[in-house]
Amino acid sequence: MAKTLFPETMSFEQPPKTRGVQDDRFGGRRTPLYLLAWRIDPRDLPTAELAALADAYLMRWVYLCEIDPPARITPWPSMKTAVKHNDDDGLYFVVATNLKDPTYFTLDDFKHGKTALPSVYDFLDVNVHDTFKWYRKGMK
Repeated sequence: MAKTLFPETMSFEQPPKTRGVQDDRFGGRRTPLYLLAWRIDPRDLPTAELAALADAYLMRWVYLCEIDPPARITPWPSMKTAVKHNDDDGLYFVVATNLKDPTYFTLDDFKHGKTALPSVYDFLDVNVHDTFKWYRKGMK
């Protein structure tokens, strides 16, 4: 597999271009798929929480949207366990992709996704919000 010039991560403030669009910053190559997500190390979570984590995250997100409907429709969130090539075993709480123009999104679009993150982080010395980035899917 050929190596890519595109970085593994990009900040929310400086997102990738829409998937498939040529990007002069990277030799005019077409932009690969990126996922906007929080990355969590599963070793930071109690084993009991891991089994039902994806469903719990989605249910909490749905509940928050019911009591406080978002101003704009955003993608349905999901939890992924494999994002990067030779993944680092992280859990990714995905709230968007660059299939749609990433500059469309605002931080407010993801307030419920942020609130729905595992509550165990309230008790740990981990700032999970620092992991909110665009993660390149696959590729070396």
